Amino acid sequence: MHIGTLVLVQSLNTSVSSSPYYNVFIAAQVKTNDKGFFSKDITVKDMVSLRGDIHHIFPKNLLKKQNKQRGEYNQIANYVYIQQEINIKIGDKSPDLYFNQMLAQCQGGEQLYGGITNLDEF
Repeated sequence: MHIGTLVLVQSLNTSVSSSPYYNVFIAAQVKTNDKGFFSKDITVKDMVSLRGDIHHIFPKNLLKKQNKQRGEYNQIANYVYIQQEINIKIGDKSPDLYFNQMLAQCQGGEQLYGGITNLDEF
């Protein structure tokens, strides 16, 4: 791993969303036309320009119940851009639950989150 990569990853260990490292991370997602979290068609660029939802991968309320402090649950490494309707459906579920539900969705199970229905898209 390149030393610059390590510096960037370690610099995401902050709760300051105006961090230049976070902005570089988002800009890279925009440049590479990345899709939003669990999104089939909506890009990060679309969500940035339309002020899309920011989702905590490990939900804030879940971490609060584990006695985590604000600076711990609001780490920018815990943030992803997500469509509002997907964010609402995930709610405060733990990642092990909603990732397994998404995996089941990609294997023909109930469609809970967005339009992704196969493992290649996931």
